[in-house]
Amino acid sequence: LEGYVPPVDATIVTRILDAGGTIAGKAVCESWCFSGGSHTSDTGPVRNPHDPTRSAGGSSSGSAALVAAGEVDLSIGCDQGGSIRVPASFCGVVGMKPTHGLVPYTGILSLEPTIDHAGPITRNVADNALLLGVIAGADGLDSRQGGVRTDDYVAALGRGARGLRIGVLREGFGQPGSEPDVEASVHAATERLARLGAKVEEVSLPLHRIAGALVFPVQQSGAMMLFHAGGCSLGRDDLQVPSLVDRIHGWRQRPDSLPDTMKFLLLGTELLRKRHGFRYFAKAVNSVRRVRAA
Repeated sequence: LEGYVPPVDATIVTRILDAGGTIAGKAVCESWCFSGGSHTSDTGPVRNPHDPTRSAGGSSSGSAALVAAGEVDLSIGCDQGGSIRVPASFCGVVGMKPTHGLVPYTGILSLEPTIDHAGPITRNVADNALLLGVIAGADGLDSRQGGVRTDDYVAALGRGARGLRIGVLREGFGQPGSEPDVEASVHAATERLARLGAKVEEVSLPLHRIAGALVFPVQQSGAMMLFHAGGCSLGRDDLQVPSLVDRIHGWRQRPDSLPDTMKFLLLGTELLRKRHGFRYFAKAVNSVRRVRAA
């Protein structure tokens, strides 16, 4: 996309400008936004501003690092599997993955419409609430949005925790690879919220333990849309940007430039397609209803 200038602004860019914000520039993200680290971007590794020997996380690596370094006050990240939350936590800033559809994705290159989220990355919670209030709400163009309800998020900061209902997922703890000190910190935070008046309850969702089985079917869908449809959301009436579709299609002229993460994705999803078609994507979509019901 080097040198490409889109013909339209994303809805959230327009909203930030209308609210008096200044767009400082585009942050570096991981190549094709497909890495939880900060080492695959075309311009080189994004280093953690607190310690340059460590990762800034990804895939919205630059968005978190720029805020943590004090270069900008606020930034936008996009999250399908942690790409706001991972770099925010690595860099010690506040990242919000909003409710799906709350923030319009219009004008942003989709990875997978069922899990696309755009949200604010800021140095503190108050700034996060401020930016979320600016970018949230239906725009009439994004089919991810249905029955969107917004709130005065800045005013909500003063309401306290009393009356909030907080569910703590039993299956989110004790997983292979879980770190005891992280789990202890989460439990300590929920206990503090309970003391402040929140109603904290443990909830169980056994299906959560097989969530990893959904990863490759979702990646299969994303790979089809990005690499075979040029980022065009087939079967959806979202705003399309034809010049961007044309530009993305050009990856076929330079496939060797793809990072190993993307080569792995393309090889893995093609193997899945040849052996099983889209059977497992169909099963994954159907499982969503089971999870919601549970």
